[in-house]
Amino acid sequence: MLPASAAASGPEEQGPTLKLIVEKGPLSGQSFCFGPGSRVQIGRVVRGNSISIKDAGISSKHVLIQFGPNLDSDTAPNCCQWTITDLASSNGTILNDTQLEPSEPSVLSDGDVVKIGELTSIIVKFDVTGCKGEDNIGKTRRNLRRGAAG
Repeated sequence: MLPASAAASGPEEQGPTLKLIVEKGPLSGQSFCFGPGSRVQIGRVVRGNSISIKDAGISSKHVLIQFGPNLDSDTAPNCCQWTITDLASSNGTILNDTQLEPSEPSVLSDGDVVKIGELTSIIVKFDVTGCKGEDNIGKTRRNLRRGAAG
């Protein structure tokens, strides 16, 4: 059984693939790919998170990125989009130099920069071709020292 983050999207969930590129921090240089319909939770601990980052300023469950209905349904009622929500983290989430309000979803755009914790900076990219050839498709390596995949 596939985890929710790697589940295949149905016909109602068409849209760009989300690619998260860790620019700075403990996972610097790694990228993660998620298809439409994914629910990507990022935090400091492994349990319950799609991506676990050991950065002192990151909460155990810090931020949620998901694909869902357009927040502005008057503008594009039949459209879906990727959003980011700070999960009431201790140190907050910064999206392009703007502090996010806890529990309030914000729309993500291609090229956005998400900053969490003391060191971590993540670049958001969208790709219509999918996750082909990606190392981390809807999963992360749990223990890099042992080489175990999660």
